[in-house]
Amino acid sequence: MKRRDFLKVGAIAASVLASAKVDSCAAAEESAASVKRYSEIGKTGLKMSDISCGCGSLPSPSLMLRAIDRGINYFDTAPDYG
Repeated sequence: MKRRDFLKVGAIAASVLASAKVDSCAAAEESAASVKRYSEIGKTGLKMSDISCGCGSLPSPSLMLRAIDRGINYFDTAPDYG
């Protein structure tokens, strides 16, 4: 995947999530979701989970630990979430 395509997909995903106003951490907690797949980010060798956690402010630190236990390794901490 080219960098430009990656940025386009990321922008679309961000706008969809923002318009839905979904707290992805709470959604993952309620449905007991777990990571199904990891995608490599370009040629860096880094792998990102297919589920992310948008958490500008966390109600409880244990929520982040539960997300990590389920395999989530991408935490978006943008100030717009909190």
